[in-house]
Amino acid sequence: MTTKEHVLEALHALGFETKMLDGDTYGIHYEGDLLLCRFNEEDAGFFGLYYCMPIGDEEAQWPVLLANQINASRNYVKAYRSELALWLAYEREMFEKEEWQVTVSRMIEFVSTAVADVKQAFLECAAQVENVHVTDSNLQEA
Repeated sequence: MTTKEHVLEALHALGFETKMLDGDTYGIHYEGDLLLCRFNEEDAGFFGLYYCMPIGDEEAQWPVLLANQINASRNYVKAYRSELALWLAYEREMFEKEEWQVTVSRMIEFVSTAVADVKQAFLECAAQVENVHVTDSNLQEA
């Protein structure tokens, strides 16, 4: 079986319904969030789990600061900022002898914990001020 087949089988065994979004990307819903499962045709053993948070303002600095904080404090989940989104990603090579359900469920757990932390930090920043530059100290207090 391919990595894609193993991962999709593990997701179904864990009770997830997968929806194909394109040939290499599937979506699953976990605790109200859409997580993207992405496979790479050129590297058959590669699997990535992603979350995308729209930020709406390409001039906003808080996503960069928050991404830096996540990247400094997480071993597995990394954050990236694109034009109008903050992406959380857990990417790794999968091996044939994986305990597929355990590995996939842990990946989901790590990403969902990071998502919850990002949402909490965003809400705390938004509640504090409007149109004010967010600093590292603001995020560390959150």
